[in-house]
Amino acid sequence: MATGVHGAGTGRTSPRRVVGLVVGLAVLGTLTVWRLAGGPGVEGHDFSGPTMGTSYHVTVDAALSATERRRVRESIEARLLRVNQLMSTYDSTSELSRFNLHRSIEPFEVSAELLEVRPPIQPFL
Repeated sequence: MATGVHGAGTGRTSPRRVVGLVVGLAVLGTLTVWRLAGGPGVEGHDFSGPTMGTSYHVTVDAALSATERRRVRESIEARLLRVNQLMSTYDSTSELSRFNLHRSIEPFEVSAELLEVRPPIQPFL
């Protein structure tokens, strides 16, 4: 039985929406910790750049040294790059693209991250 990306109204979440959710939750969790550590009235630092055919924008509301700002930027960009390497449907070398192109009956080993965001397996009816 072949499966594909299901659109709105099918009751299933698209891989693109799942990727956005994963990235959003990771960034939100990180920023919450920084916000609690910095307290109110702390100067904000903006980070933005291109990613996955669009752009990202993150504001960290905490006091950060130049080294910490560099590390935050590197962390954000590394995480976004990892998500793209795993789940891009536009990059033929991404794990998801290679899985979708896998035509063998042999198992295809996938990362824990990809397993975490996959929809539940539906039984054959």
